[in-house]
Amino acid sequence: MSAVNGWSGAVSDFVAAMVEDEKSPNTIASYRDDLSRFASWYRGEYQSDPDVGNLGASELRAWKTHLSEGLGQAPASVNRRLAALRSLSKWAQAKRGSTPIPVPKSLREEARRPRWLTKKEQHALVRCVERGQDRRSIAIVALLLHAGLRIDELARLTWGQVAISERKGSLDVVGKGRKRRVIPLNVEARNALLELDGRSPSAGSAPVIQGQRGPMTRKGIQKVVDAIGRAAKLDGFSAHVLRHTFCKRLADAGVRLEEIAALAGHESLDTTRRYVEPGQDELAAAVERIAGGAE
Repeated sequence: MSAVNGWSGAVSDFVAAMVEDEKSPNTIASYRDDLSRFASWYRGEYQSDPDVGNLGASELRAWKTHLSEGLGQAPASVNRRLAALRSLSKWAQAKRGSTPIPVPKSLREEARRPRWLTKKEQHALVRCVERGQDRRSIAIVALLLHAGLRIDELARLTWGQVAISERKGSLDVVGKGRKRRVIPLNVEARNALLELDGRSPSAGSAPVIQGQRGPMTRKGIQKVVDAIGRAAKLDGFSAHVLRHTFCKRLADAGVRLEEIAALAGHESLDTTRRYVEPGQDELAAAVERIAGGAE
């Protein structure tokens, strides 16, 4: 592919394609930023704009080295920036007949255990949010903690996707890759939704989590969650920690991996399998049990 529309035009078309494919807003924003950073670096190095159809392996190896050694970025960050180029290349091949971009291999990453709340932390969090008596905040925490929603899924959730009564309920959620899953609601999630009182017939398309000017964005929800975490004095806390906690509690209750994967919308059981492995707190408790030795 020649640089008919230039780098900026190619990236704009690529971003538009991601929007059309309903990629998550976070992925779209990250890839746009990664590709912009690459273009800025490239201009500084080679005094010209990059051309999607004419990038060489040596140039991309230099970009990888700049990220990992020059900027000292972690392997996960380097790999994500490489993934943005790889995804752009795949799109350009399919839509524009571009020559594949020779993206270097990803760096090896150390497997990171997901962060979930201990039962003590979960109790402190719930007590903190309930003490505030803000129905919206209570619903946000309940749906992340007891339904395992991704923050983007929560931001998009409407009352038309909610089926609820005092004794049972469910959410009809469209997740990654437009995959639909139905999540049964436990009593905690049902009560939180009933308190929001959005069940009138006209509320079908209305967002469940409303801001002052309409639907709350993912950033708005994240700010609410962050504020609750600070008030509860929780370290390393985020909305995704609540989703991890949902999966971990299911695993601890003996729920089968296939069922957890279906509820969480995982594409691979390898993702789900992380929750049956012991966490750092559990390993520390195991070691403590042998303290002092045996006579």
